[in-house]
Amino acid sequence: MRIPLRIVLIVPFVLQIFASVGLTAFLSLKNGQKAVDEVALYLRNELVNRIHQYITNYMEQPQLVTQINTNAIRVGQLNLRDAKSLERHFWYQMLSFKSLSPIAFGSAQGDIYAVDRLKDGSLVIRIKNQSTGGKYHTYTTDRQGNRAQLVQVSKTFDPRTRPWYVKAVKAGKMTWTDIYPYFSSSGLAISATQPLYDRNGKLLSVTNATLSLAQLSQFLQGVKVGRSGKTFIIERSGNLVASSSNEKLFILDRHERQEKRKRLTAQQSSDRITRMTARYLKSKFNNFHNIRFTQQLDFKIDGKRQFIQLFPFTDNYGLDWVIVVVVPEADFMEHIEANTRTTLLLCLGTLIVTTVTGAIASHWITQPITRLSEASKEIARGKLDQTVTVEGIQELRVLAQAHNQMATQIQESFAELLKTNKQLETEITERKQVEEALRLSERRFRLAIDHIPHPFVIYDAECRLQFVNAFGVNRSGYSEEALIGHTDEELFPYEVTSTYLPLLQKTVETHTVQTGECKINLPNGPFTIIVTYIPLLNEDGKIYQILGHTYDITERKRVEEQLSHNAFHDTLTGLPNRALFMERLKHALEIVKRQENYLFAVLFIDLDRFKVINDSLGHVMGDQFLRVIASRLEVCLRPTDTCARFGGDEFTILLEQIQDVSDAIKVAERIQQELALPIELEGQEVFATASIGIALSSIVDYNQPEDLLRDADTAMYQAKALGKARYELFNSDMYADALARLQLETDLRRAIERQEFRVYYQPIVSLSSGSILGFEALLRWQHPERGLLNPVDFIPLAEETGLIIEMGYWTLHEACHQMQAWQLSEPPNVLEKIIVNLSIKQFSQSNLTQQIQQILHSTGLNPGSLIVEVTESVIMENGDETIATLCQLRELGVKISMDDFGTGHSSLSRLYSFPINVLKIDKSFVSPKNIDRRNLEITEIIVTLAHKLGLKVTAEGVETKEQLAFVRQLNCEDAQGYFFSKPLNSLDATAIIKANPQW
Repeated sequence: MRIPLRIVLIVPFVLQIFASVGLTAFLSLKNGQKAVDEVALYLRNELVNRIHQYITNYMEQPQLVTQINTNAIRVGQLNLRDAKSLERHFWYQMLSFKSLSPIAFGSAQGDIYAVDRLKDGSLVIRIKNQSTGGKYHTYTTDRQGNRAQLVQVSKTFDPRTRPWYVKAVKAGKMTWTDIYPYFSSSGLAISATQPLYDRNGKLLSVTNATLSLAQLSQFLQGVKVGRSGKTFIIERSGNLVASSSNEKLFILDRHERQEKRKRLTAQQSSDRITRMTARYLKSKFNNFHNIRFTQQLDFKIDGKRQFIQLFPFTDNYGLDWVIVVVVPEADFMEHIEANTRTTLLLCLGTLIVTTVTGAIASHWITQPITRLSEASKEIARGKLDQTVTVEGIQELRVLAQAHNQMATQIQESFAELLKTNKQLETEITERKQVEEALRLSERRFRLAIDHIPHPFVIYDAECRLQFVNAFGVNRSGYSEEALIGHTDEELFPYEVTSTYLPLLQKTVETHTVQTGECKINLPNGPFTIIVTYIPLLNEDGKIYQILGHTYDITERKRVEEQLSHNAFHDTLTGLPNRALFMERLKHALEIVKRQENYLFAVLFIDLDRFKVINDSLGHVMGDQFLRVIASRLEVCLRPTDTCARFGGDEFTILLEQIQDVSDAIKVAERIQQELALPIELEGQEVFATASIGIALSSIVDYNQPEDLLRDADTAMYQAKALGKARYELFNSDMYADALARLQLETDLRRAIERQEFRVYYQPIVSLSSGSILGFEALLRWQHPERGLLNPVDFIPLAEETGLIIEMGYWTLHEACHQMQAWQLSEPPNVLEKIIVNLSIKQFSQSNLTQQIQQILHSTGLNPGSLIVEVTESVIMENGDETIATLCQLRELGVKISMDDFGTGHSSLSRLYSFPINVLKIDKSFVSPKNIDRRNLEITEIIVTLAHKLGLKVTAEGVETKEQLAFVRQLNCEDAQGYFFSKPLNSLDATAIIKANPQW
């Protein structure tokens, strides 16, 4: 094929230009698409975070208002009988929270007080009670929130039928209603609603704050999501909550001449992107409830890619929505596609310009070449004197000179041929050198293969060894000469080859690479290996060689087994851990179900003084101590038993297949004997004791291992309660006690929710005036079944569970509130103080001072009227930290009283350093059986010392005239006890204040 020089010059040049520009456009498009994906993901995440923050803040408003109103009603700040007070309270809240409408209160009798917001933004009062004759009245309001003009009267409206009321009563706590159409507007609403119960658990009312969801849609409309992106929020049912598409979120369903508003689902949306996105999510997840975490998806609408960002939104009160952000890829690709079109146009323009300039350049080049061609033809005809003159292009001028010399060079051709022959000889020599280099490379390859730290072999088509590297030779136990030319079956026993030869055979049969894990036993030890066989095929597709490679994973397997061991064993002691113990306990229970006579026992062991040892000697010695204990426990067991470290200083033992309970007791006694032996820790001799609980599998029909372990733990705690360093067998009585204790704890927690606690007040009498000067607040529990309980029945459990903190703050608030009410209703200086006890748990709270300061501020009580009372044991146990807290309270103006003085230890020597104002003498000192000369002298010393330190003295437990005379003789300032009055409820205490008795 003859191609003109002009084409040869033009076409490659044009193609190079076209390819360069086209490649640039292609890479620009691809990079642009990648950038779009990254920007779209970033934008969706930012939008979702912004939407989530807005919804969180927006939805907190009705919760806050409802909680404030419920608390205000509960503490008496809002009077339910004062309708105008309620209306103004709600009216001011509506002014503060523009997004709420309405705020309402519905009573259990069907009354309602509400403040609503009309479409024009004005506020109206809606009320239904006895004063309205049971009708629902709507009033306009003036600027002070008072009723102005009656504008509407509705005959029937019962708040108890409204969704917010029904949902609150059903939930029994603060909750969200379902989204529902609000009767006074055309939009959707959701209500935060909370029931209010009296002290007997009877429903009083429901407070409600309704939030219009229209503002959510307005917010979403204001959020820019690309050019045509959409944002919407759906419930798990698929119903739309809000949408940026500016569409109504409900449809009108006309049935039997009635018009009913029906919720619009996302799949019914008039917006195409919203509708198609919802259908895609429905098909992908089958159910919107399956969307459980934030994720990014994409799908196509009419072949156009759409980005989706999903974000589940939930809260603690029942909200369960899904935020969906959809952005078409085309919104981001417009500029990139425009740049691509521009690039293509530039490419076309460049192609045209290049073609024209190439044609001109080719004409300029080919004209002198044509003349040279004609002259060459003449020379071929024998006319060797042809010369050509060329001007212009340097290369063509050189070509013309070469042409002119061609005639003379013809005679030199033979010499050039000789020179060519010499070059051929040189090439032959170089080829030999290349072959030598190949042989050298092969030797290097063999050297490299021999130094691979794994066996490497080559088989022929009949699976005979052709090559074995040095490592493989050493591993086999044979010499290289003994290996070559033989099959593995001929060299190694069957128990070795049977593990890997099936892979080799499969390679031969299938002509494919085979890999597998094998275990083999060689003369120099057992190994775990990974074998790989690679077939080499000739042009006919037949195997001519097979490459075999073996990788030793013996050490890796050992590490994996060690990791598996560590997963089920304690790293400190080497004993089985909790997981392995529970697995074996579960297995033992399964055996019991199959074999009726099978008996086993669980021992739960807790070291009695480990914390003392650990704190005294340090954690390193504590760890060594635990290792010694673990070894001693193992000595006491049979090989079939299991001893596990359950955590900290707790151990558990599983005694399988025992004859009777005596076997378990013998083990427990032996453990006590072993632990009684001294333990040497770096020259320090320590002793260990343990409390052991024993539970037999035959005591109860156990189904779960946790139940058996729980009973052993219960028995262990019984052993501790009986003095430690002993064992106890679990029995039904323990179970009943534990169950009763659990029930009491459950009742105690519910008592806080149900407001079953009461504050009783015991008068404090001034011994100088004989009149009441204050009260001590005492907590009582009005149990719904057991009646009024004294603190001794529930305070210890409250201390143990930590519930005492919440109970203590509640008691303090109630007492301060009551004291402030008394001081406001009585003449000045009639009542001087209210005493409230603080527990040791409250002193462990870092914000105790701030809490008390907040209570004083909220109740309006003067700090000087409050006396907080602590026992000397509390001060001595927490030491300097408690003293620092007491100093902070004194700086607030609060007074401090020390209770039960004289019953503790070592506090007398530090009494001067305690920041207290009042010293209470324990009732044991004024008991009739203790009133003697010696006791009088001791008590006089205490009172004298207190007066020397500037403290006032209160005597408690005064029950007779003789005791009253005794404490007056001691010069005590105040006294309290049943001689004056038993603890009274607030009404009786008010009555005794009014009576003003004198003693």
